[in-house]
Amino acid sequence: MGSNLRLIGYEVEHADRLYHVYSRQAFIWPYDERARLVGEHLYEDKTSLRIVEVDRAEAITPARVREIHREQLGKLESERGPKFWVFS
Repeated sequence: MGSNLRLIGYEVEHADRLYHVYSRQAFIWPYDERARLVGEHLYEDKTSLRIVEVDRAEAITPARVREIHREQLGKLESERGPKFWVFS
């Protein structure tokens, strides 16, 4: 939402509309000598920042995301067995 973008300092025209925010980014994950993750560094190319208004009719809803997620899990479980993704 535009209101959320405004809260973190982005300038958007409408507080009540949806926006897609994107930029080029690099994530660096340093590890220690025992291969354990010890941090995360994000570098953003601010010159590539783009904010584009999204038509609500084209936006995916949380309910649809949930449906897609369950559909994909169902496919994986049918191929690889029930709860193949659960670490035991």
